[in-house]
Amino acid sequence: MQSELIIAIDGGGIRGIIPLLILQEIESKSIVSLKAYDPNWWGTSTGALISAAINVQEKVNYPIAIQNVLDLYEFRSASAINPQGSSIPARALMQLIQANFSQFEVKDFPKLNLVASNALNLNPVIFNAYNSCQLSDAILASCAYPGIFPSVRINGVDYVDGYFKAKNPSLLAVNSALSEGKKPIVISIGTGDLHIKDEIEKYNITINDQLLNLHETGAIFYYRLNPVLSKSVDAMQNVTAKNIYNLRKDTMSFLQQSENQIQNILKTIEAELR
Repeated sequence: MQSELIIAIDGGGIRGIIPLLILQEIESKSIVSLKAYDPNWWGTSTGALISAAINVQEKVNYPIAIQNVLDLYEFRSASAINPQGSSIPARALMQLIQANFSQFEVKDFPKLNLVASNALNLNPVIFNAYNSCQLSDAILASCAYPGIFPSVRINGVDYVDGYFKAKNPSLLAVNSALSEGKKPIVISIGTGDLHIKDEIEKYNITINDQLLNLHETGAIFYYRLNPVLSKSVDAMQNVTAKNIYNLRKDTMSFLQQSENQIQNILKTIEAELR
């Protein structure tokens, strides 16, 4: 069975800093850039924004592309959320996404898969080359958390954040790969193990356990990288300098403890895809 590399990134607002730092670390440890393996990207909410932002920089090497997105999160987040001191995150996010993605359609990037939710039943919907629309609309839909951002209408259907039933889009990615007769190598990157475990988090844990079981049976390769939030906070919209610093600190501590796991990921990729 042919293997394929999948990079799946959770939702989590400003906590998107975490997967960006993890991607930087994996890329720096790899002898060959992850770009050479032509990964399938899956993202929900902030993970959708990150995945799309890396894909639209298709002529840029991954280290630079990742750093460009990290700069957006770390150095522009406060002004984006609070322009001129006014807290209007929906308008700021829309301006950011329209400025950077409105000239593209999702089908322009055949390896990109963005997850939103049908607003009526919250079931996940995947925007990709087979279900395309304007890229900016797909990202906005995936990020449209009720109460913070308005729903997004695409082809007569209203969509909201994919966070509800697919915060971790890895299961959707695995099912897609298996349906095509491929054995997925999944790098599943979280946005922090939260202090408070609500129903969404509990469901996310169930999904993770299910995927780990598939890994143990040899049906897939599944590696979950998700730091505990020790210094930083759960809130998706906390863009204070202190919290951004603490997100970085929690992630760097996690990476120090995850050296062996990262090496195992890279060994699997090299063995299966070289």
